[in-house]
Amino acid sequence: REVSKALARLTECEKERDAAELELHRAGEEGAKSEWACSEEAAHHRAIAAERHDGEVRRAQRVMSDDEAKRQDAMDVQFAIDEERARKDGEARRHQASSKARLKGTVAKTQDRMQELEEVREIRFNHDA
Repeated sequence: REVSKALARLTECEKERDAAELELHRAGEEGAKSEWACSEEAAHHRAIAAERHDGEVRRAQRVMSDDEAKRQDAMDVQFAIDEERARKDGEARRHQASSKARLKGTVAKTQDRMQELEEVREIRFNHDA
């Protein structure tokens, strides 16, 4: 009778142990499923973060490229303005030099005429005197 009671208690303990073990396996399976779902979600978020990062990098590179193009355009415009100013200054100096040369020639002719007139006036004055 005691053996059957001990056997019953042993059987009861084994059933409880088996139930606990089964519960642990179920919890382990649920944990594995949760871990898999969590890793899938983390991978999804990593993919989204990488996509956003790539977009920001492309946008920044485009902004930098546009800025560099604008700077280059501004430098080209300034270079063209400086070239035009230098050309106009050169033209102005050339015209001024030719005008001075013409004026010098005209002044020389005028002085020669004045000299001739003075000589004519002197001759008339001496002739009349």
